[in-house]
Amino acid sequence: MQAKFDLIMRFLRDNPDRFSSRSKSLNLDTQEGINNVFNAFCSPRVSPVVLRMPTTIPDVAVSNILGVVEGYSKDELAYIQKVHSLSMAAENKIGELLERYLAEKLEPFGWVWCSGNFVRAIDFIKWDENTGWRTLQIKNRSNTENSSSITVRNGTAIEKWFRTYANPSKSRVSNTNWDNFPDENLREILNEEDFLSFVAANISA
Repeated sequence: MQAKFDLIMRFLRDNPDRFSSRSKSLNLDTQEGINNVFNAFCSPRVSPVVLRMPTTIPDVAVSNILGVVEGYSKDELAYIQKVHSLSMAAENKIGELLERYLAEKLEPFGWVWCSGNFVRAIDFIKWDENTGWRTLQIKNRSNTENSSSITVRNGTAIEKWFRTYANPSKSRVSNTNWDNFPDENLREILNEEDFLSFVAANISA
């Protein structure tokens, strides 16, 4: 864990504009601040991913529309509302699970997951003695908004990848994008079936 964190600290020393935190307790100016950053880095790696019912109040107008248009009963609408809330909660967890899955697969090959949300617009980094820093931003869906084109200080563009296409196309064999993962050497160990197995094994109620 420490070696991975040290690599991220090295990257941030080379690219200080990539450090981002909303909390003043997370900083690189003091040893206490660095310790807090280390704790933020470790926390997502050891905390379980838990699916919980959202606490937000649903919009009753949605149920009214479904009742009028589809003729659902009050009991059916209550069930639909519950399932919809759980579905939204599950969708919000996929990005986190995707990062964890990729960390498990990529880190043995030199990539490091920038866990903790303090490296701006970058999810994974890798150091190459010949080419320097390699940086990667991942998204779950093709229609998820990406940051605008950003380059790190050494001029290397941040590579971007998404897991699934949001819109269907007759020209594609699959709606997943694993075959286009930026690190060509690792494409053979990444696939949708393996990711879904990982999700099933790593989500808790």
